[in-house]
Amino acid sequence: MTTMTFDADRVERADKIVALLAAPGTTRILNELLDFGPLPRHQQGSPFPEFNSSHVTYYFTSLRQRGLVEVQLVDDVPALVASEAAVDLGDVYDALNLWAKTHLPHTAELPYVTRVHETLTLLGEPFTVPILAALANGPVWSEIIELLIRPCVHSVTARAAVAEHLPRLATRGLIDHADQDLDTVTLTGAGRALLTPLAGIDSWGATHAHIPVGEQRRAVIPAMAHAVLPSPARQWRTR
Repeated sequence: MTTMTFDADRVERADKIVALLAAPGTTRILNELLDFGPLPRHQQGSPFPEFNSSHVTYYFTSLRQRGLVEVQLVDDVPALVASEAAVDLGDVYDALNLWAKTHLPHTAELPYVTRVHETLTLLGEPFTVPILAALANGPVWSEIIELLIRPCVHSVTARAAVAEHLPRLATRGLIDHADQDLDTVTLTGAGRALLTPLAGIDSWGATHAHIPVGEQRRAVIPAMAHAVLPSPARQWRTR
């Protein structure tokens, strides 16, 4: 996304993909399948002690509906496997992990999946993706940001979104004022580096345009927090 012209439809889809990947359970389950391969369906809850059985069922059902998880026979046993689209998320996850390791020092000793989730949570904050995309090609007047993101904003006015969220992104260390007198805004080094995983998300979304994305059901599922330890029988790779 660092060189693309601002395209409201693509930016909005990238924002929805971030919401999908940041939803509780998504990254945890997909990385389990990517790391260890097929999971016998009758054992679907065993690698996830941090989730109760109803949450695990909900997560897998949602991921199957979105084409990210499939059921296949493995040695004549029904098993849950990552789809081709999910496998293609591997590079995106690696870029999200690398950004956290570089720019979120508190994640240095946390598991890979937690670092990925921390970056996705940051990207998933309201209007972060549209604002970062608007600044991808250099400093922009705040009024121009408003005009660019307006097609991506549905619940509030673009003016309100810019006024509320630019200070928040500055607090996060992602943007800064290039010129206070001209009211121009630019990305910091951390903000520009975040365009790399965002570009991967954009590219993945274009390649897998058939994957349905949209509003994620929230509030009824607990946050992942830091309870992301694998079961004793399944040890994660060191990454």
